[in-house]
Amino acid sequence: MVRTEGTRKMGRIRWVAGALLLLAFLAGPGSARGEERWNVPRDLGRLASEAPSLAAFPESPGVVWLREARYSLLADGTLERGERWLILAGEKLPESWSLWRVPVPQGGSALVEEAAWYNPMTGQKEGALSPRRVSGSGVDLLEVRIPPEAAGRVVALSTVQRFPGRTNVEGVLFLALDLPVWEQVIRVDVPGDKLLHWSGKGVGEPQKTSDRGADRYEWTVRNQAPWQGGSLVEDRRPTLAFSLRKGLVGALASLGDVEAGFRTIPLPSSWSSVGRSPNVAQRGDKLIQHLAGVPALPGLPWDLIRSGPPELGPWTEGERTLLAASWLRKLGWNVAVWWQPLLPVKEDGPATDRLWRRPVLELSAPGVKETFFFPGQAAALGQLAPNLYGQTLYRLEGTKVLSRELPRGDAKDHRLSVRWDYVLSELGVGEGTLEMTVRGAWVDLLAPEGIPGRDDLDGWIARRLLLSGPRLSFKNSSVETLATGFRVRSQVRGALGIVQGADQLLRLPTAVPAALENLLKTPAPYHLRFPFVLEQNVSLTLPPGYEMLSSPPLAKGEGPLQQKLLVWPKKGALEAENRWTVKGGSVDASRARSLGEQLVQVLRTLEQGIPLRRR
Repeated sequence: MVRTEGTRKMGRIRWVAGALLLLAFLAGPGSARGEERWNVPRDLGRLASEAPSLAAFPESPGVVWLREARYSLLADGTLERGERWLILAGEKLPESWSLWRVPVPQGGSALVEEAAWYNPMTGQKEGALSPRRVSGSGVDLLEVRIPPEAAGRVVALSTVQRFPGRTNVEGVLFLALDLPVWEQVIRVDVPGDKLLHWSGKGVGEPQKTSDRGADRYEWTVRNQAPWQGGSLVEDRRPTLAFSLRKGLVGALASLGDVEAGFRTIPLPSSWSSVGRSPNVAQRGDKLIQHLAGVPALPGLPWDLIRSGPPELGPWTEGERTLLAASWLRKLGWNVAVWWQPLLPVKEDGPATDRLWRRPVLELSAPGVKETFFFPGQAAALGQLAPNLYGQTLYRLEGTKVLSRELPRGDAKDHRLSVRWDYVLSELGVGEGTLEMTVRGAWVDLLAPEGIPGRDDLDGWIARRLLLSGPRLSFKNSSVETLATGFRVRSQVRGALGIVQGADQLLRLPTAVPAALENLLKTPAPYHLRFPFVLEQNVSLTLPPGYEMLSSPPLAKGEGPLQQKLLVWPKKGALEAENRWTVKGGSVDASRARSLGEQLVQVLRTLEQGIPLRRR
């Protein structure tokens, strides 16, 4: 399923295969491998007394009671992958969990064996889900939607996919999801004369058993906390990777074949104007603009690259990048294709295509200096993408593995600037504007799913930021894309002052990333993802006749944290500035204490009050 796994080189399935698949659905669910049919009530009976309820995770929209993944190699070299899920659904399952997409592999098949919801106490089926076939843009999917009426029930889903011609048992699974997972079982069956290579984080050694010339590797993971992400501290997500092959050469070899297949795809005839400019650099700029205007296919596996994508899109992220590589070459640009790993790779680690997050292009042309780029990145051409800072890229040249470590950047490259322009009333209510500029790696940290749209700004601010004041309301919000990030502007209103007679206790409007709190919770030693600058500026117009009685303690001098607070009574104006500069790299116990003290001072601005009095 798209939640965990994907496939490469997918195209339109033959009509005959589609008809057979439809007949399979009409015949009803059944085991594709001749295994024992899934006894859902039996598993529910066991898990109902073991697994936690929704009350144990009040902030989670659901709990995964059971996740099973099964991998095996059939006699003809076909890789078969099966998945089973039992999900205790809350009232507001997000779209990523309520809509399931099962890709149909090219020349292979996909089947939904079970799709229903059950009463968790009685084990009785109370509703069936109807899979539907969706074909569009060259991608064939089986879709299952979980309806709102399944809230409070356990949803059971079982799928099987077959990938012909793989001749390898391989996969990469995230063990930590955005929902808590009570029990996970991963079973990998391989021929007895083959050795399975694997690596993982958050998972122990597998249990290995042998039967009738085949070996089974089985991992069990229990009580896996949800993966939050969005931390300033480097922390690799719990993951399991495995393959019958090993080594970086094997992991990169098939990618060269994928790239070669795109070299023959001609530039769309409707884009013929792209190549008319006599300037090579301008031709490439026009092409990149065209590519940026083609929407990406959402909700698909990260590694999905079809061998024959439609001429005018839409395309997956990887397809768009490889098309850009092919077409930029045709326009006279120098292009090398590198691959960004999904997780740290090792020379003798498992070799699977799924280790790679995306292709990245190394580009140059007359008048264009060497740069790394992929279409859709949250930075202009010539600027390093936020999610590429500090990354090591790989590619294969013949049989030699080449690597390239990209710069982490300086603190000034990763700047988060917040500016408030406010007018304070005698009633303690503030009205004004918030302008937040996000640059560099802050973009990837605060908006890993992409620059937020206007409709979701309020929710995005609430999820990503710690805000001062009991409640701030935002309206007329807008987003502006910048060369190295984006800028959010909002009209803001909220209570800032506590009024008592002629006095007010003012709390300055403040917004700091919620990710900062992780620095106080993470024990040393640890490693920061990137160096950064955090700036906060407040320009406040006071009510007529008010003055500040005393100033709160401030960090002054030339240290990493600098704070200023200035008041001009005659102008009725207050200006506050905060600037925190943090270098990246390793953090030992001594540095962790220092950073903690500075962070406490930064967060204190959310709580401390400034006494005001009317003259």
